[in-house]
Amino acid sequence: MLEGLQPLLGLVLAGALGLVLLRQFQRNRAAAAASRGRLFGEVANLLAEPNFQAMPEPDHPILHGRFRGLPVQLRAVVDTLATRKLPSLWLMVTVPVPTGVGAVFDFMMRPASASTFSNYDQLPHIISAPAGWPPDGIARSDNPLPLPAAERLEPALKLLGNARAKEFLVTPQGVRFVVQLAEADRARYGVFRQAEFGDVVVSKPFLAEVLTGMAEVIDNLRAERKAA
Repeated sequence: MLEGLQPLLGLVLAGALGLVLLRQFQRNRAAAAASRGRLFGEVANLLAEPNFQAMPEPDHPILHGRFRGLPVQLRAVVDTLATRKLPSLWLMVTVPVPTGVGAVFDFMMRPASASTFSNYDQLPHIISAPAGWPPDGIARSDNPLPLPAAERLEPALKLLGNARAKEFLVTPQGVRFVVQLAEADRARYGVFRQAEFGDVVVSKPFLAEVLTGMAEVIDNLRAERKAA
């Protein structure tokens, strides 16, 4: 009699375990959705005319606004391409305005593999970085001849001093700074293959410092263009 019940008992236990795992997955998913909504919660009032652009899961909403009269876009990107590393959550801060430069200047910290947030690897020229820039970074360009003077980019140095800074990009169409916000939780990624980053938020003082540095770079580039 007991032998006949053993297969049934195994099915019941397997079903119960599956239900527990399903509920845990659902709780993790709900927590991740709430975290995505809080990511830019502290910094929205730093911008004039803040506007959230909804994105399909698992992407975070994109925050648009203005800082010192300049248009700003804040976008969080989950990068799962890097091999032998946990997924990263990157913050891309973009100021999409004409800069007056004639070429792309892209400075990448510790470049190791392709990323989901940059076209750095597609730029054909490796160039010398300005004096004093971090030695573990490499600069690339699509045309190294009309690059801006090094002193015009100097405000970016403070931003690149952040241990999590990844990229500083200048193009004719705007300026971008990329910084790592977090790495995925190892346990959840190992079990569920979910890139969970916990209750991470962008702080107001940090973003104010980033946007101030970027605005200063843009002012410098525009001043160089007027002086030319």
